[in-house]
Amino acid sequence: MISTLARGVRLAACGGILAGGAVAAGALLEARSPIQRALEVPVDGGGLRVLHISDIHMWRGSAWEVEWLRSLAELEPDLVVATGDNLCEPEGFPLLKRALAPLRGIPGVFVFGSNDYYSGVFSTPLRYIPQALRKISRAAGYTIGAPRAPRRVRTVPDLPHREMHAFLSGRLGWTDVRNGGVVLDITPRYGLPVTHTASRESVRVAFAGLDDPHINYDAEVSTPAGWEGADLRVGVVHAPYARALDDLVAAGSDIVFAGHTHGGQICLPVARALVNNCDAPLWASGGLVRWQVGAVAEPRPNAYHGIVRPLRDHSGSTGREAWLHVSRGLGTSKYAPFRLFCRPETTVLSLADRDEPRV
Repeated sequence: MISTLARGVRLAACGGILAGGAVAAGALLEARSPIQRALEVPVDGGGLRVLHISDIHMWRGSAWEVEWLRSLAELEPDLVVATGDNLCEPEGFPLLKRALAPLRGIPGVFVFGSNDYYSGVFSTPLRYIPQALRKISRAAGYTIGAPRAPRRVRTVPDLPHREMHAFLSGRLGWTDVRNGGVVLDITPRYGLPVTHTASRESVRVAFAGLDDPHINYDAEVSTPAGWEGADLRVGVVHAPYARALDDLVAAGSDIVFAGHTHGGQICLPVARALVNNCDAPLWASGGLVRWQVGAVAEPRPNAYHGIVRPLRDHSGSTGREAWLHVSRGLGTSKYAPFRLFCRPETTVLSLADRDEPRV
């Protein structure tokens, strides 16, 4: 009897090991199996086709991303929105330049994430368990513990962020909108005809961006001259922290682009995120959703070197909504090069004129 039981335990253990190995192998393979998504968004946009790329995390071991990114020029987008975390280590910069070179000349805007300033470090995935428990408890109507402020393990930028800025703005011709903005006139090449203006064939797009809230680099939203009269108003930020999303939507953004979350990276089936490494609800971890000002009752404030900046007063904008697209990203940290039920992605969003007026 004892030997039969022991044999059963050994068989169960072997089965568990094999199953775990199969899941691990699948997760490693999935991290190198990107998909190209296509979405339609009912928002003023004159038929613009927007390519959203995020979280490339380029390093020596992610050379497979180069050809994928180079192929995106074949999609012939009207606009590129890049929401940061381009590198994992300095050695990834030459690969990044080769990868993005074919997108030169296409109008674009960009912001940076923490992994454009600071290279990644090893961190155990177990540290995300308390965050997952807090979010699950919040969804159930009660709270476990208090969230900790993001921990920055590097204090001096060690990635070539200045050189990357020069490449993106000088070589590719994209505009830096970190804590600033710009207005661009963009002519759709293959989109729907521009029907909302009779005075020109281009779409006037106003952008307002923020530097990365994950490391408290965000400032007050600064909208460019011409923001109110633009055909389309776009918010851009790396990490979708609630305070940043509230700020951009309250300022009048029609759609906001973000990244950072990796869609959860390790998910339940049907891409249900368990964590997203910020204070946004789990339902806003990836894809296209509607964001409403005040969706998070107590957003995490900007706390920089012990100085806590008060949150903006959006009481006059409570309930205001805008589209939010959070990219699940293309890469991963080199210390955690796996994904489960959350394939890497780039996305083209087709913005079609909506029938209803702006709020």
